[in-house]
Amino acid sequence: MMRSIGGLAASLTVVLWITVAVSVFAAIAYLNRISVINDLLDFRGGLGAYYDLVQRGEDADDLVSVASGLGTVCSLTILVLLIIWMWRVAKNALDAGRRDPRFAPGWTIGGWFIPLANLVIPGLILQDLWRGSDPSIERGDPMWRLRAKGSALVGWWWATWVLSLVATVRITGDGDDRDYFERLRVWDSLSAGGQLVRIAAAILLLLVVRRITRRQEALFTGRPVVA
Repeated sequence: MMRSIGGLAASLTVVLWITVAVSVFAAIAYLNRISVINDLLDFRGGLGAYYDLVQRGEDADDLVSVASGLGTVCSLTILVLLIIWMWRVAKNALDAGRRDPRFAPGWTIGGWFIPLANLVIPGLILQDLWRGSDPSIERGDPMWRLRAKGSALVGWWWATWVLSLVATVRITGDGDDRDYFERLRVWDSLSAGGQLVRIAAAILLLLVVRRITRRQEALFTGRPVVA
């Protein structure tokens, strides 16, 4: 009997769209702080105007902190839902006769928590889940891994996801000198760009989850894959 994955896929879809909205908000927050930094570095006004600029800077920092916090909540929620969904899809694949996968179902959990390897293993597992859900290959076919094709969609998602992790950087420490603010401006620019990549990754993951879910449902029901 197929384990239910439709509800998890729907929940992931909702959270991923929320993540897109949060990433847009975060990009705006970073760009806003860049604008404040530019004004600060070019400042030539009086004391009153300087205090106003300092207040803008504090508000910009608060906005970035809120965006960062919301992004963390979204990431953790996605991780939990995705792990559960992947585990169920992997177990369903075994029940469909997809024997001897490269990774046992337990790796859908453990693969996320091994440093450095977690940049590779989950992507490989998703490729296997894509192949294993191919409804054109009969259940129980011992040659399924050779017959099934991988997905460029999965590859693009994993590439953008890893890139978003690399691009979303953090500056450590504090300061009020020109060098500090120039570094902060550069890193905020990278982080704003990282949010755009994060948006692409979220949309691609949404498509991956939807496609695999529909393929596996078609595998078990014998019905055509819903576009």
